[in-house]
Amino acid sequence: MKLIVLVCLILLHLAALAEQTADYELNRGYFTFGSLTQFPGEYQIDTAGTKSSSFDFHPYFAGGLEYTLPEDWFITVEGGLTVPETTADEALTLYTLFLRSDFAYRVLGGRLKLLIGSSIMMMIMKGNGGTTTLGNAGSSTTFYRPELTQTTYNNTFDLGAEYRFNQEWGARAQLIAYSIFDSEKTQYSYTLSINYSWDLSQ
Repeated sequence: MKLIVLVCLILLHLAALAEQTADYELNRGYFTFGSLTQFPGEYQIDTAGTKSSSFDFHPYFAGGLEYTLPEDWFITVEGGLTVPETTADEALTLYTLFLRSDFAYRVLGGRLKLLIGSSIMMMIMKGNGGTTTLGNAGSSTTFYRPELTQTTYNNTFDLGAEYRFNQEWGARAQLIAYSIFDSEKTQYSYTLSINYSWDLSQ
């Protein structure tokens, strides 16, 4: 909650500054295709104790708008969705919805954009029901899988950089930090993506 308040105050300050200039305008729209790697190496993925990979291809799609601000600053707002995935035992279907707002600064003549902002990440787990059989002291036991949907909400702190190949195409890397005010609970995810944008200015 502290992070939400901080980011909102910064964005409101920049928006108020922009209203006093002729430079404030809707500038570009964009689509993004990329991969979200959640909590690399931080959780167990099977009964053998294997840890999650440093890179997982979890594709996502997103769309957003870019608003210009004074002095090479701008604000972006973005919403996206990961492609739903089913766990190896088919017990759960998992996907993530997110809403993100960044403010950023252009450097290297606009080729590179440095971004800082915050996201609301909604991780959705849908139980598929059915049964599963597990070993139990030399025998086996059948367990029933839950048939329910659970949504976890997280507010994150985001840092990123985007390199523009030309006016339309760019590549972005973004770090997503969870629970940054509690060092014992802090976790990280990241995205790698390709962006296509188009001019919306008048």
